[in-house]
Amino acid sequence: MRKYLLLSAVVTVVLFACLSTGSDPNPTTVDAFSNYTSWSKVNAATVTGDRSGDLGMAHGGQKGFREIYINAAGEAVSAGQADLPYPRGTILVKETYKSSGGQKGSLSGLTVMIKREAGYDTDNDNWEYLNVSSSLKIKSQGPIRMCIKCHSIAFMDDYVFTSNR
Repeated sequence: MRKYLLLSAVVTVVLFACLSTGSDPNPTTVDAFSNYTSWSKVNAATVTGDRSGDLGMAHGGQKGFREIYINAAGEAVSAGQADLPYPRGTILVKETYKSSGGQKGSLSGLTVMIKREAGYDTDNDNWEYLNVSSSLKIKSQGPIRMCIKCHSIAFMDDYVFTSNR
């Protein structure tokens, strides 16, 4: 019995080590984007609806209202003044608001895209995705499959949906 307990403990340690090796040694913190409202606003008017038909319920879906900001690193590419791809360090922050009687209501959360270093997620152009609460608490982050699945539609535009390029 003792041999099985020891074997079980060893297997648990090995499995935990394997799961941990793929984790990000330098995860993004809120400090990277906490001042995002001082950045350039990507959209001149509040974005609403779902022109692509691909949002589902993401970002408030058809009824959601969205405001999008970009940091200085990605401004020129976003404005069409520089070529794709977005440079490392680009951060896009999308505020999502609930609909209140067809008008922009309360902030329901943020989604953030950060262009990371080469090798972060090579298959998806090294973008990190974050799901952030309205109180700026990171709920999930990394190469989030749900985000990648949708954004891969825009792979020709470096995984970014934009109408101002």
